[in-house]
Amino acid sequence: MSYVDAALSTLQVKLQEVFPDSKRTKTILYESPDTANIMLQNQTAQVNNVTVGDRCTGFDVIYQTADSIVINSGSGSAPTANCTLTADRTFSGNKATYDINRWFQKIITLEAKDCNSVLKLADRMLDATETVMQEIALGLNQHFIASLVANNQTATHSGTLGLGINAGVVEYDKTQFYGQNWQQYIADWRQIAIKEKLPKRHIIANGDNFFIVNETAPANALNDDQRSQQAILGAKPMTWDSNGFDRAGISDTSFLIDPNAYVFYSRNWFTETVTMVQEADKATWRFSLPLTYLDANTMTKKTMMHKRNGAMVPIMIDVEMQYGCDATNTYDGFTTYNPVVKYQLTGGLAFAPNVGGSTGIVQINAI
Repeated sequence: MSYVDAALSTLQVKLQEVFPDSKRTKTILYESPDTANIMLQNQTAQVNNVTVGDRCTGFDVIYQTADSIVINSGSGSAPTANCTLTADRTFSGNKATYDINRWFQKIITLEAKDCNSVLKLADRMLDATETVMQEIALGLNQHFIASLVANNQTATHSGTLGLGINAGVVEYDKTQFYGQNWQQYIADWRQIAIKEKLPKRHIIANGDNFFIVNETAPANALNDDQRSQQAILGAKPMTWDSNGFDRAGISDTSFLIDPNAYVFYSRNWFTETVTMVQEADKATWRFSLPLTYLDANTMTKKTMMHKRNGAMVPIMIDVEMQYGCDATNTYDGFTTYNPVVKYQLTGGLAFAPNVGGSTGIVQINAI
C-alpha cells in the first residue's frame, strides 16, 4: 500500500470515529439537514435503475393510476346479470423515467505543509471532508425545501381555524400556535390534510411554527394535565428546520407532505475501496464515502440515509484526489505538490405526476 493509499484508508476509518466537540470555527456544523432527512426516510416510491450498457442513465419510478374515481351509494336493485363482463374504467400500471437532475460538487486544495506523515495527511483530509460533507448535506436540504415551495398545490381548504387562503397557501394567526389551545391547530391541520387528499400518515415539516411548544413538551410531560403534548406532536412524522427555513426566507412556514408524492434517487461511480488510476503524468485516487453530517440536535455523527424500495440505504459521495503542482509556494527552490480533492453527490429529486391539481404538498404560512 502506498503512502497516499494508507492516508485515504485512514481517512475512511477516522470519519467513522471522530467528530471533535468544539465546532465554533465552523458553525455550519451546528445545523442539521432536518427537512431532507424526514423526507428521505419516509419516501415510498419504488425505483429501478435505467441502464445503457453498464451505465446508469436514470431511474424508473413505478406507480398506478385510475382513469377515474367513482364513489356512489350503491344501487337499490340487483345489477343485471351478464355473461360478458364490461369494464367501466381502467387501472393502469405506469412508470415515469427521471434523469439525474442535481449535482453537488466541491473541489478543495489541501496545503502540503507538514503533510510528511500518513496521520497528518489523514487528519487534514478528515477536517476538510467533515466540513465539505456538512456543506453538501445542508445544500441537499435547501434543495428539498426549495422543491417544496415550487411544488405546493393550490389549497382549497383552510380548516376550521385558518384565516383563509392567499395565493394557494393556507394562512393562520401565528400567535395562536403558542397559546393555550395550540393543540386545536394541530388537529385543524389534520383536517386540512384529509380535505386535500393527503394520507393519514403524512409528514409535517416546520420552520419556527410550534417550535416553542415542541421544545417545552418533554418538561411539560411531568405535569398531569400536559402529558398528552408529546403524543399530539408525535402522532405524525414531524420535524423543525429553523435554520434551513430561515435560509430559504420562509421561517413561519410549514408543509404537509404526502410521502408517496416524491422520490429522491442517487448513484455513485466508485466503490468504497481506494483505487488508483495512473495516467502519463499524474495519478488519480478514487473511492466513495457515505454522506455523513453532524446532527446538531444530538451532537453525534450520522449518515444520511434514504428509503429505496423499502430498504434504508446510505447516500454515497464520490471522491477523487490528485496532486497539483504549486510553483508559487516553494521550499528552497522546490515546487510544492498539494492534494486536490473533489467530492460529488449525484442524484435527483422528482415529484409524482400531478393528478387533478394535487401535488401532495400543502403549504401553511403563519402571519
